[in-house]
Amino acid sequence: MTNQRIPLRFRYAADRDTPAVMELWAKDFESYEPYYSWYFSCIYRPERTLLALTGDGRLAASLQIAPYTLSLPQGPQPAAYLVGVITEPSLRGRGAAMQLLQYSLEQLREQGYTAALLYTDIPRFYQPLGFRHAYALQRVSLPASLQETAAGWQKAAVNPETIGQCDAIYRRMTAPWQGYILRNAENWRTLLGELQCDQGSVWILPQQAYVWLYPENGGLIVREIGYTDSISLQSALALCGRLVYEGGFRHGRWLAPLTAPLPPGVQGQTVPFVMAKSLTGDPYLPPSAANWINEYT
Repeated sequence: MTNQRIPLRFRYAADRDTPAVMELWAKDFESYEPYYSWYFSCIYRPERTLLALTGDGRLAASLQIAPYTLSLPQGPQPAAYLVGVITEPSLRGRGAAMQLLQYSLEQLREQGYTAALLYTDIPRFYQPLGFRHAYALQRVSLPASLQETAAGWQKAAVNPETIGQCDAIYRRMTAPWQGYILRNAENWRTLLGELQCDQGSVWILPQQAYVWLYPENGGLIVREIGYTDSISLQSALALCGRLVYEGGFRHGRWLAPLTAPLPPGVQGQTVPFVMAKSLTGDPYLPPSAANWINEYT
C-alpha cells in the first residue's frame, strides 16, 4: 500500500511557505553556497511556486515557474520553464509530482502560456505528460592550446554595460533562428548571477563575441559563447583553448548550438537538451538546428 496514490490539494506558495520549500529543495538540489542563498534571495518567487500539500498540510511536492518569451515563426510567444520539480523523499512513488505537474499545466494553459519547457535527466518521467525533446546541443571538447587570440578580448565585470554588450551580440547571433529565448534584463541578470555563483568569468570581444566560463571538476566549462560570425566564433574558441591551458585544466567543454560553424578539426556530439510541451494543441518544435535554448533556471 506504500505506493498508493496520495490525495493532495494544490495552491501557489505564500511567503510563509518559503522555509519549507527551501528545506525540501535542499534534500535533492544544490544547497551549496553561495548558490543556495542567491537563488532564494534573488530568483525564487512564492507567486511563481506551486505546492502540493497532504491532507494534514505537509509539503509533498513543489515546482517553480520561470516565465520566458520564445521567438517563434508566428511571433513572440509566452512560455513557462518548469524548474525545481521535487517530491518529499518519504512520499515518492505515490504520484505527488505527477499530480502537481498536471495541475501546473492546467494553470499555465489558463494563464495563456503557449508552451511548457524543462530540462531533466529523467525524460521518461515527463513523456506521459506530452513532453518531447525539442532542443539539442553539441557537446564540444576544447583542448588546451596556445593558439594566438585576437587583440581586444577583455575580462569584464558583471554590470549593466556588460549585459548590454552581451545582449547586442546575442541578438545578432540568434536572429536567423527560431525557438530561442528573447532575453530581457531579468533573464540576463539571472544567467550572469548564476555564473558568478559558479565563480565564473565573462570575456568580451566588443561588438563581436563573448565567452562565459567557470571551473568544474578539474575542467573549464564554457557556459555560453555568443558570436556574430564564424570568424568571431573561431576567435572565441581560441580564447577558450588558451584559458584552458593557462588555468592548468585537463580539458574544456562547451554545449554548443547545432548551428555553430565549428572550425575544421573541432567536432561536436549531439545530445538532447530541453523538453517542451505545447499548451495550445499545436505540435511541439522538433529538435533542429534552428531551435536553441541554453537556460537551466
